[in-house]
Amino acid sequence: MKKLFFIICVSICISCNSQLDKAIEYNNTLLKEQQWISSEIKSYLDIIKDTSQTERLEEAKRQLLIDIEESIIKVEKLTDFNGNFEFKRSVIAVLNTYHEGVKTDYDAIATYQLLPAFEKTQDKKWEAEQHAIHGDKIISKKEDCFILMQQKFAKENNIDLD
Repeated sequence: MKKLFFIICVSICISCNSQLDKAIEYNNTLLKEQQWISSEIKSYLDIIKDTSQTERLEEAKRQLLIDIEESIIKVEKLTDFNGNFEFKRSVIAVLNTYHEGVKTDYDAIATYQLLPAFEKTQDKKWEAEQHAIHGDKIISKKEDCFILMQQKFAKENNIDLD
């Protein structure tokens, strides 16, 4: 009887650790996609700021949008974790917001950079910067929601977030 009890306890421990490992892997997969695209956006914004790279802007934007779309598809293909869809949905929301920001708000800065020098007025620069600030605010809100969902997921699955 003691052997049977011991085997059951070991099986439960292994099962729990397996579930924890799966939760950690799921968390890391979602986080990896968000961080990768966030890093790609920062690189794109660096290209926008560097006026010597204006010839690369259109190609950089096109590739970034493709990367975001591929990342969204990859995350959408993941199954929900034990019925938890909020965490995955929050990552998709962030990625969609990145996509929209690159197409609209950040594009205003890129468009300004592509203007001939004689058309670059302070008013146009200010207007483009306001678009970027607006995009930053929207993205920040979605990222905050993502962080809250990640914390909730971690708590539900006993994951220690560093």
